[in-house]
Amino acid sequence: MPVRRCMTRHCLMADGEGTFAGFDFDPNIEKRVVDRLIWANEGDRVADATTHKFGIVFVEHADREQMVAQAGRLQTLLAARVQ
Repeated sequence: MPVRRCMTRHCLMADGEGTFAGFDFDPNIEKRVVDRLIWANEGDRVADATTHKFGIVFVEHADREQMVAQAGRLQTLLAARVQ
């Protein structure tokens, strides 16, 4: 029988325009990040926050309930810092 895992794929995006200054990841979520692809560099300019992506992370959740509870908050729990 295949192993089932509760995973979320999350695109890391800014909440506004400015200069990328790093990430602020909630420690409880960060320890459950099982893979990440980051192509951003500090100092990158964000001209359009609605389309600018810094990378993608994959988060494993203990169960479906945890996944549903946290999915809508991932933008703040895995935040890109823009100044």
